[in-house]
Order: sequence, then structure tokens, then C-alpha cells
Amino acid sequence: MEGIWGFHLRSAPGDRTRLVVRTRGRGRPRPLTRPFDMLLGKPAHFVMQTRQFHDLRARVGAEV
Repeated sequence: MEGIWGFHLRSAPGDRTRLVVRTRGRGRPRPLTRPFDMLLGKPAHFVMQTRQFHDLRARVGAEV
């Protein structure tokens, strides 16, 4: 498997900043990696990224 994970800061209205996260990955052989990705990879990534954003928000003192 190979992939890239990018974090980008974008200007937002009201003197704010928006964090945009982009990911792209690929594994071979695709017929074997796709079911794993759909069943385990994507849900695990969602949980991990949600926790990261929660922790980051707490560290910068932003209100939810």
C-alpha cells in the first residue's frame, strides 16, 4: 500500500483559517485491498481523523 496525506490551511471569512485534509492511497493487488479498505481502512481512518480534529480544536482553544 502507498498513500499521501496532506494538511492545508486556507483563509476563511472573518479572519479565520480552515484546515483541509486530503488523502489518497493505493494498494495492490486491488481486488484484495479494496474490501479491506472499505470494511476496515475507511472507518478506522474516519475515527482517527475525527479524534485528531477534536484534539487539535482543544489545543488551539477554538469553540465548537
